[in-house]
Amino acid sequence: MSHEEKGVYIDLLCHQHQDGWLPADTGRLARIANLPHNDFLRIWSFLSAKFEQKDSKLYNKKLERVVNGRSEHGEMRRIIGTFGRILKDYPASDDEKKLIRKSFNYKDFLNDGQQNLSKTISKWITSNTANTPPVCSPNGPANIGNGTEDGNGNVFCIKDFGKNENLLYADSLIGAMVGRFMDQNAGYFLDKGKDFTALREVAEKIHEWLKVPGSYDNPENRENIGQKWSEIITHIRADPHFSKYSLSQINKYFSSITQSLSNGRNGAHQQALAQKNGTSQSRTDALKGWGLSGGEQVP
Repeated sequence: MSHEEKGVYIDLLCHQHQDGWLPADTGRLARIANLPHNDFLRIWSFLSAKFEQKDSKLYNKKLERVVNGRSEHGEMRRIIGTFGRILKDYPASDDEKKLIRKSFNYKDFLNDGQQNLSKTISKWITSNTANTPPVCSPNGPANIGNGTEDGNGNVFCIKDFGKNENLLYADSLIGAMVGRFMDQNAGYFLDKGKDFTALREVAEKIHEWLKVPGSYDNPENRENIGQKWSEIITHIRADPHFSKYSLSQINKYFSSITQSLSNGRNGAHQQALAQKNGTSQSRTDALKGWGLSGGEQVP
């Protein structure tokens, strides 16, 4: 490659790097290279083989791969950095965090913009841990596990989180309750040491509140408890005080929350009755003013 050809080649590559592509029109390419059209065509006869055309645009494939690789590498570092910062503050044990890291794939978040990335990753971490049963070690705190035993003698179970191990999966009552809560509280960090136990107790309390037969995890009762839980969540979200509560606090102050919910209903009912009674009284007063009773025809 001559010095002249190399100079034109570099000019074209620089233009593609800046704009992402080159025009297929040789007249425009000559202007980019700052050469007369005939002089450019002589050089282009050699350089054209280094570019591929897509529609009306030209690309140097090697440069495109390098640019895309650097772009993805930058995105990878941004995503992994955001994930690391969020996971650092997440309330989980070191063993738990190791398993979360193993299941994390930055490519799943390449299409998330900077504004939504933190929220999306937070929700992913919470969902990932919510759908996985914890591990209880004979010599340590609860961690994530799969129902087996590892080489270190850690027995994978969930005895610290509920009476029935199936309750913690996404298609269970507790799993569904977690999902409904997270749908309206995407930035909330689940503390499995407290929140799963709290939700099980909340489910029991809702079951008692509804006064329905059978256990709270009975398939026939799950839908009713889930619907009531959704109603409670909506009420909590609308209340400036309750909306700050964690799941453990919701469990602790369950009576106050449900009393507030009932009072809100009763207040709305009383207001509707007052409006109805007010309308009826106004009609009665008007009839009396005309010298009529309620059973006579209004003139």
